[in-house]
Amino acid sequence: MADTPTNGAPTVTLGDATYCVRIPRSFADREDIITGWGAAKDSASTRRIFGATLALCVPDLAAMAGTRTLESYDDHLQRFGKHAYDAIRGKGITLAEISTAATVCYRAILLDLYPRTDEVEAAEDFSKAEALPT
Repeated sequence: MADTPTNGAPTVTLGDATYCVRIPRSFADREDIITGWGAAKDSASTRRIFGATLALCVPDLAAMAGTRTLESYDDHLQRFGKHAYDAIRGKGITLAEISTAATVCYRAILLDLYPRTDEVEAAEDFSKAEALPT
């Protein structure tokens, strides 16, 4: 479950706790998360990217689960994500909760890297599909 408190920062609820989502400071880490989601081709890699996303964006959860840093895995996102996912699941958090919370974090990173602008929204109608130009 996700919520947006009055300060605009999203939160996620996992188990009985609610955590603030924090965008990673590193542009490389943010961009790695975005490309990692696009590269996830099967359920194992998807679960691992969920784990990495949560561990990077919800540091309080990562600390509670005992997850090490991404750097301690030589910046290997899939290995880091596997261990983060295992640690988070080991605390009783369900896959459905993880998936929902990771999606909130992913969206927050996307909007941080590629903000929506009023100009684009005013010029385009995203409410209906249109044929691609040929």
